Amino acid sequence: DAWIRSGGTALVLADNGLPNALAGTELRSSGHPAVIGHVRAPDHPVVTGLPQPALRYWLGAAGEFDSIPYRKKMPHLYISTMALRRPRAGHSLTLLDGAAYDYLGTSGLIQALLSEIRSGQGRALLCSLLLAEAIGSDLGTGRPSEPAALWLLHRCLHYLQNRASWLGEAPKPLMPIGADLSRWRFETTDRPAEACAILINAASEEGRNYLAGDAWLQYARSGGKVILHNLDTNQVREVGERLGVPLEAEPMQRHRLDLREYDPILRGISHYDINWIEAGGLCLVSAMQPIMAVAVTATNGPARNLTVQGGIVLVPVGQGQVLIDQVLWDGPMATPEIAARATQYVTQLLSNHGAAGNTPIQNIADDAPMADENTIVLYHFEDEAFLPRLLDSGPRSADLTATGDVRLEPGRFHNALRLGGGTSTAKTWAYGIQTPELTYDFWIKPEGDPAKSCGIIMTTYRGANRADNSLVLTPQGRIGLSVGGGRIESKGTVRPDIWTRVTVTLSAANKRIRFYFDGQLDAQYEGVMHYPYGVLAFGNPFTAGTDDTLWGLAAFTGLVDEFRMVSVEWKPGE
Repeated sequence: DAWIRSGGTALVLADNGLPNALAGTELRSSGHPAVIGHVRAPDHPVVTGLPQPALRYWLGAAGEFDSIPYRKKMPHLYISTMALRRPRAGHSLTLLDGAAYDYLGTSGLIQALLSEIRSGQGRALLCSLLLAEAIGSDLGTGRPSEPAALWLLHRCLHYLQNRASWLGEAPKPLMPIGADLSRWRFETTDRPAEACAILINAASEEGRNYLAGDAWLQYARSGGKVILHNLDTNQVREVGERLGVPLEAEPMQRHRLDLREYDPILRGISHYDINWIEAGGLCLVSAMQPIMAVAVTATNGPARNLTVQGGIVLVPVGQGQVLIDQVLWDGPMATPEIAARATQYVTQLLSNHGAAGNTPIQNIADDAPMADENTIVLYHFEDEAFLPRLLDSGPRSADLTATGDVRLEPGRFHNALRLGGGTSTAKTWAYGIQTPELTYDFWIKPEGDPAKSCGIIMTTYRGANRADNSLVLTPQGRIGLSVGGGRIESKGTVRPDIWTRVTVTLSAANKRIRFYFDGQLDAQYEGVMHYPYGVLAFGNPFTAGTDDTLWGLAAFTGLVDEFRMVSVEWKPGE
């Protein structure tokens, strides 16, 4: 992080162990592979001239799989096995994107297969593509199996090493007027001389008053960038007169915008970001939301209509420019998926204006466990700056959302998750791993008498009250595990108000489940196994305090720290 801010450069290849942020920009996984990529910044030196077919089906780059129809091993078609998600906070430029699909609300063009981060005087390129793997040679020919992979690697390195080719300047704070940008994690200032651009929310009282003055107009004429957001019909007429550009305004509720022509101010933005119509099963509309309330169109002159419906208009003013942005990205959203599209749009738009990101990095203890190639999920609970989100440091970014009496308190390693009994819960919809070999590992500190602090610590379930695996503290102070239709318990007990490391291993190959306390084997059961699957939750996610974990308990009361699941059975000593 410091290296980039001080002027260094970095090329980050496909990796499952990234921090939650880099140089002020959020880093999260989409949780999905990719088979097709799309160029979103065609004028960027790294991807200029890259033919679209080169980003499809990199045969064998991700290895092979057992094909049941063909009864033999077949090559994977992935170009990325775990693509990063397009940032929802901080500064970035998406050069190549891709699509993901599942039933959990994370579908669409949400993947960033290749993106650029600007911070301070430095740059970083983050690449989820299997570049190194796809450069391998075809058997018998000696030729690169995917020429595009070698081409992209050369382009990335050449771009980072030749500063004269860099697009954009060092990012700066943004100056918002009547707009709260805290959720998108951009640096802000109240001094125009320090700002990369001025953003005026014309729908706010502060924005209306500022728009009535001349400061923004003088700023643009002297070379600055101004964003006029959410103008009403009267404001459109007044702005047109002051800019000397004929502008027409019409109240119009549209649910999508269509890009009319490409402009660098729209780098990284796709049609998906500005289409707020959500399709469900059988391609039927499941939700839709107005993307603008007033359409603005420039009838002639130097202004350019960047969308067909009049949602985005770019007006050159003196040595600078004014962007009229009618997209309602700051309003209430109908669904989380539409909210994600709006977030991708505004994050990219402000990044294109040079806004600097300020997403904080988790303060993870030096001796805390870290993710490796077997990690499924890993929760450090160092999330004060992100609540109610609790970030997963594993490869899938299965972040939790906390509700009820859930908070962070001093723990075994910095902070820990405190569950307050009852229906307090923190759960994720991004979980869905089935693994025949599994280890749960975490630290626990019950609050007082187990008869009162007992409850559900963690559970996975497929639907309404259909639990698969559940870890609980029993009223007797034992660790219990429900597996499908049965339940088992540790022999030893967890002491109240004292930290204990609990490890539970499950193996289908060896047909056994083992309990460990502080690294020492406590109990072993033979012939019991059931895969966890579906939603992952801490506490009690079930309605009305009922559950199907076979324990009949509410949420655990106490602290949980450094919770992880790995896809291998740890042996004694591991």
